[in-house]
Amino acid sequence: MMGDHETADSIYQRLLEKIDSSLLENGFQKCLSCVDFPRILKAFDGTISIATKDELVVIYNKTRRSSKLDGVPGLTRHCLGTEFKASEQ
Repeated sequence: MMGDHETADSIYQRLLEKIDSSLLENGFQKCLSCVDFPRILKAFDGTISIATKDELVVIYNKTRRSSKLDGVPGLTRHCLGTEFKASEQ
C-alpha cells in the first residue's frame, strides 16, 4: 500500500538525519537511540551484520574516520526506498 511506503520512508529519513547529526557531533548515544539489534546495513560494497552495541561502536568510529567528518559543516543523505516487514515472533 502506497501510504505505508510513504510512512516507512519518512520514518527512516528522520532516523537517517538523526544518525547523520550524531556522526557530525561525534555523539554515539544519539546514533544508538536510532538502532535496534540485530541490524543489517547494505552498502555499495557489501552487507554488514551488526549484532551488538560494541559492533556498532566499531562501525560508527570507522565511518567517522573514513568520512573525515571533523570540521564538516553538514551531511545530507536521502532515503531512496523502504518497506515494512512483518516482525518475527
